[in-house]
Amino acid sequence: MGRKRADEQGRRAIDKLIEEMADNVDDLINMNMRQVARAISLGPTTFYKYKLDEYFKAQVTQVTGRTIGDHVQGLPPSRARALQERLEKKDETIRQLQATISHLQAKLVLIEKNAVYFQIDPNDLYRPLKNIRY
Repeated sequence: MGRKRADEQGRRAIDKLIEEMADNVDDLINMNMRQVARAISLGPTTFYKYKLDEYFKAQVTQVTGRTIGDHVQGLPPSRARALQERLEKKDETIRQLQATISHLQAKLVLIEKNAVYFQIDPNDLYRPLKNIRY
């Protein structure tokens, strides 16, 4: 089988698969590339060699109006939404911690400058204190 023939056959098989699954859009979007390759009777290597994964993604986007990867693959939409919300919360926490870090860094710079003002070596600020008896 020649290169162009395999490429054309793969594209036709993908189009046929999309037509067959057009009424079940969620299953179509949830398919991973290995499942698509298996469904059109191609090996994964051949599937990727002819860039049929990109063709499949483009066709699904065109037919459904949704992009593959907008969800967590293989999960029900409610579970995917819950995971997406957790990710957004984690991102917000990261932003808050980054703001806290920058604030603390600014405080540290101010402390070091004040140490110089009071004629204290800034390196002394990082040395452990001597044993102090109470």
